[in-house]
Amino acid sequence: MSASRREYGVLAGEVEPYRAWLLAQDYAPGTVDALLRNISRLGAWLNARGKPGRAIDPDDVRELFGSRGRLGDHGEPGIDRFLAFLAGRGLLAQAAPGAPSPIEVLMASFRGWMVSERGLARWPAMNAQPPDSWPSMQCTRKLLTWPG
Repeated sequence: MSASRREYGVLAGEVEPYRAWLLAQDYAPGTVDALLRNISRLGAWLNARGKPGRAIDPDDVRELFGSRGRLGDHGEPGIDRFLAFLAGRGLLAQAAPGAPSPIEVLMASFRGWMVSERGLARWPAMNAQPPDSWPSMQCTRKLLTWPG
């Protein structure tokens, strides 16, 4: 199906910006055409639910493309790039401040343990980085949020 025959719904105005964004990141023209389907799928999905093309919930995007298994041929990193585009265009909903998720509570506890019991804050290399960028924190977050 050619790009001109797709239904983009509430995201019709985002097709050309998305195309330009993908080309600026050195995607091949054929890949760009394939990834434009994401805008079409999301626009149709939003239309079917009566949702506008703004204040899009990132969890909705993950649910939509997660149920399909993959975002194009790029898997989960493709979803992150697509969300980055949507965020850059101001289309994502702002996260409401609220209670931290169970994973955030666990990560805060682990961070405290790493500092108090393992003494990581005493290492000059660790003090130069925010705790969430420590390799042990990144690895732990990946393990806790692993989809399997």
